[in-house]
Amino acid sequence: MYRTNQAKRIHDNARVIQQWLDQARRTGQRLPSIGHSQPRFTWDARVTIEMSPDGGSAESQYATTRDVSAGDVVVRCRRPLAVGATLRLTLDETGESATGTVQSCVQEIGAFVATVSFSKPTVTRRPPVRAICVGPSCPRTAVA
Repeated sequence: MYRTNQAKRIHDNARVIQQWLDQARRTGQRLPSIGHSQPRFTWDARVTIEMSPDGGSAESQYATTRDVSAGDVVVRCRRPLAVGATLRLTLDETGESATGTVQSCVQEIGAFVATVSFSKPTVTRRPPVRAICVGPSCPRTAVA
């Protein structure tokens, strides 16, 4: 059941990002693609950023998007975002949200500008668990 929910969440994240990109294509302007592998579009939308730094209660702040691509979104916010932090962006207009990771955050005049990446989560394989043998039945710890 966990894997089904995980797959659904990843699919929903991709769907939401595609909808945001479609909206930006309709309402914004295409930006020059110098140094970018995917097309970027200006996008002025209000979002709520939610972060839970240590898995506890979520900290939130309001922000405005600046531009978006299929791989990331650039937002302007009042407080800095920690690079490497995972967060949820919720579009205030529709309530749709997507998760991402903060790639960079720099201070500009009157605001912080952060790039939030929507990279696909990687699946890591854990090494097999070795059985621990303790007690008289274990050949290594058997008492003679």
